[in-house]
This record gives sequence, structure tokens and C-alpha cells, in this order.
Amino acid sequence: MTAFMGIADCYGLESFIPQSAAQPTFLKLRADANRHRHAIVYQAELTDKQVQKISSLITKSEHAKALAYLKATGNMKTMQQYQHSAQIIPNPALDPYGSDECGNCQGENAKTGYVKSWDGKCPDCGREVQQ
Repeated sequence: MTAFMGIADCYGLESFIPQSAAQPTFLKLRADANRHRHAIVYQAELTDKQVQKISSLITKSEHAKALAYLKATGNMKTMQQYQHSAQIIPNPALDPYGSDECGNCQGENAKTGYVKSWDGKCPDCGREVQQ
């Protein structure tokens, strides 16, 4: 098992750093500066297979899926002050400065706006939204 730390927010895993190379104070400062996006500092003990899966998802820019997978391992821990946010992320609808357009249909069909209820798909065109 290897220990990792990083920042996660409403868009998924922002960073995924071996704990031996992480700077916890800096991570906490960054997360606290971005609490409007429900940013948190997390720590996790992971197997090599889990590390490979998360790294692969991040490489493919699938940050929300990487966070969902990390949470599913049951190994993600965070400080008490971040507990509520950790339960409700990833969810781009939580970004108060986010767009109402999905990016797939360029707003042509964005009548409802995906920020109303986030399930990963645009309610207008039905395609998966990549953040």
C-alpha cells in the first residue's frame, strides 16, 4: 500500500501526489481558497492496482471518474471540516461560477441547463458532459 494525498473538488481529482512528495500545508491552503467549489484535501492508502487505475483516469482527463473510483475504494480520508463536501463531490453543479451550457450542444439545446441536476449527462442533448 502506498499513501497518496491531493485536492479534490466538484470537478473531481485535481491532484494525486505520493504522500512522501506532498506538501500538506500548501494543499490545505489551496483547498481552503477554493471552498466555493467544495475543494478538500484527501489522503488515501492505495494498492498498486488502485494507483494505476486512478492515474489512468487522470491521464485521460476523467477527473470526476477518478474521484468516484477513489471514494469507492473506501480508503479516502479527509479532515472533519471537509466531510460534507467529500460526500457530495464530484458534482460540477456545485461550482457557483460554472456554466449552464453543457459544451456538447454549445447551448443550442441548453434550455434546462445541466447544473440543475447533475448525473453526468446534458439533459438537453443526452451526451456525457466532460469537465
